[in-house]
Amino acid sequence: MGDNSDPDDDNDGWDDEDEIDCGTNPSLMQSAPDDWDGDRMCDVVDPDDDNDAWNDSIDAFPYNPNEWDDLDGDNHGSNSDPDDDGDGWDDADELSICGTDPRDPQSIPNDFDGDRICDNLDDDDDNDLVLDFDDAFPFDPTETKDTDGDGQGDGDDADDDNDGWADSTEAVCETSPIASSEVPADFDGDLTCDLIDPDDDNDGVIDQEDAFPFDPGEWVDRNSDGLGDNAHPLTVMDKMKLNPGISIIAIGSLAAILSATMAFLFGRSKIREQFDDDQGWGDEEGDYYDDWEYQE
Repeated sequence: MGDNSDPDDDNDGWDDEDEIDCGTNPSLMQSAPDDWDGDRMCDVVDPDDDNDAWNDSIDAFPYNPNEWDDLDGDNHGSNSDPDDDGDGWDDADELSICGTDPRDPQSIPNDFDGDRICDNLDDDDDNDLVLDFDDAFPFDPTETKDTDGDGQGDGDDADDDNDGWADSTEAVCETSPIASSEVPADFDGDLTCDLIDPDDDNDGVIDQEDAFPFDPGEWVDRNSDGLGDNAHPLTVMDKMKLNPGISIIAIGSLAAILSATMAFLFGRSKIREQFDDDQGWGDEEGDYYDDWEYQE
């Protein structure tokens, strides 16, 4: 068949007119049009070279039927790219648990502790080694508990159990700072626990010198009878026992006075008796002389 009537002069399977359109030599068998997808439309004129239904003008990969998009421009097709938007988060995680848009680089999962596990999936959001379900402050790595429920973590709370006693004071007073039912004993209510209070009953006498450290009305028991001297004053006998030296002097002085008094009274009695005797003798003598004169 002559070339004028032969639609494929070089018999390469491409019509001469198509080859002319495709820019190949219709008379040379070795010069055949490129047809990447084999659709009998040369690549020069084919609007979709890889036949993936995406026009080459918008196909980031015109010769890859499996890829047509490269959202983040990393030369890795979005179909096989695990991170389409290049935001550092896996598309599967963004789509499922994290709830963000895998094709929007501005839509990224919340990740409080920066451990590359989004908060929706992270069991320990603040990475303080206490799981969120047991952490009163899941987004505060410095706090995990709030014993008294006052909204202030135990780490910063000066009174963890809110019992009115500072944690540091309870430690000294040997009570639990996280048990509101356990408070230090404070007899006088001066907010200094009895364990360290030098004057438990606040009577002005320190406990070491106070016979009744828990009785503000008593502080001394000089006769050791178990009863305070204020309510039960000392008897004379108590005072003598407490002051034996003075008591001996007093008794001695009293005895001396009594002895002197007795001696004085006894001596006076003797003198009176003698006087009476003398007076009696004088009368008898007079009577005698009277009688004698009468007899003469």
